[in-house]
Amino acid sequence: MQTYTFILPSGIEAEVKYISGEASEVFTKKKNIETGMAHTLLIKQVLVRVGDETNITIEFIERLLTKDRKAILFTARQFTYDFPEEYKIITKFGKSEVEYPISLEDYVPSNYPFYQKIVDEKKKLSEENEFKYEPEPAFKSYEEVLEKRKCEVLLPKSKKTVYFYLMTGKDEKRALKVNSDEASLLTVMSLRNPVEMGQKGEIMLNLRELHAMDLGALNGEMDEAEDDFQTVIEINDPNKFGESKIVNIMDHHFFFGYRRSSK
Repeated sequence: MQTYTFILPSGIEAEVKYISGEASEVFTKKKNIETGMAHTLLIKQVLVRVGDETNITIEFIERLLTKDRKAILFTARQFTYDFPEEYKIITKFGKSEVEYPISLEDYVPSNYPFYQKIVDEKKKLSEENEFKYEPEPAFKSYEEVLEKRKCEVLLPKSKKTVYFYLMTGKDEKRALKVNSDEASLLTVMSLRNPVEMGQKGEIMLNLRELHAMDLGALNGEMDEAEDDFQTVIEINDPNKFGESKIVNIMDHHFFFGYRRSSK
């Protein structure tokens, strides 16, 4: 079996195989899309190993950090199609078909800050000692990665120390139940389980009572920690001013409707 090995944004090694026709069946079923299981089941089809874990169950996949999950899907797709540099989104406006090429380099997930800090330190060391830096995993077990999931924030106004958790596959399923058109900032922030320490352990942080300065600082830390790479693109109709469509590049066309870019 031909596979491809790479390092996830969290700093642990992963191994994937190519996407098959069987995978397309589970990914495009309406029930799987509606229940938020489509991406999880596609990961189940392509993921061979994460660190020292080879027993890839649904439970394990749902514990993976969100950006690791996206990196697995994106990289498996690229491996399947021999790592193309460009992808052409094709969408229709009335009878007209619009072709919108994008550079796939712009959609490679960046590292989580806790792993990037390790990378930066090793890069600096390699420069000081005049040897070439080669990326390497920082963790062997995903349990080690999950220990980094809890992020600490010192709020600037109240001087209170609070915490939030990086999102996982389980959190993604919770997010699907939120109406994105009606969701407030507080609703989106609550998906990351912000907490503070009480006498008996963690208690949910009351975001409504936070000073605006503290709320903004916490939201900024959440954005920086996850730095979620955008896969949603707005495509404008070239023939009609003001007309546009929102397209998610990581849909079934991206994984199963490959279009070779002309050069």
